[in-house]
Amino acid sequence: MGFNTMPFDIPAIRLENPPAPAHVPIGWFRSVYNLPHAWAIQSFAHEMAVAAGKDHRDYVLDLLGPAREIHNLTVGGGWNYGEDPDLHPIDIGRMRRVIERTTAEAGWGAR
Repeated sequence: MGFNTMPFDIPAIRLENPPAPAHVPIGWFRSVYNLPHAWAIQSFAHEMAVAAGKDHRDYVLDLLGPAREIHNLTVGGGWNYGEDPDLHPIDIGRMRRVIERTTAEAGWGAR
């Protein structure tokens, strides 16, 4: 008997799986795909920082620019699997704070 087969029918039972909106960022904002993507982006950013003679942390903060929210409506159809981009703007200030706090707590720049 396979995983998707049922050994018997129960005619009085109806099972449904309706959508359950959770307002959780999906797609490239989370989990599995983001890990190798972030590694590739940060590896290249590090190479650019080295070529520019700058510290990686400072280089990335310069690339991000000032704190602001970006409402990305110009990407085209299918953005973030149909999720409304206004629900999940890109928060550059939050990105900056993550980099600043983690590098501070890690003792970035200390020998």
